Amino acid sequence: MSSPSRSFGASSQAGASERRSQFTYRNLSQMASYTTSCPLRVIAHVDLDCFYAQAEMVRLGIPEDQPLAVQQW
Repeated sequence: MSSPSRSFGASSQAGASERRSQFTYRNLSQMASYTTSCPLRVIAHVDLDCFYAQAEMVRLGIPEDQPLAVQQW
């Protein structure tokens, strides 16, 4: 009788090899040249302690109870 961890590992490896990426080699090569129209080139910054947002709220005089989203260019 095989252990549950071995049978789970074998089935997860088989499933992983069947999945194919939605991106092609052409998509990856397009990432080398930056354009704003390329949807693959996105940088996201998540400010977990909200320091940047807090500093902007103080700088701009925004009340604490007002929601704030910050976008940097």
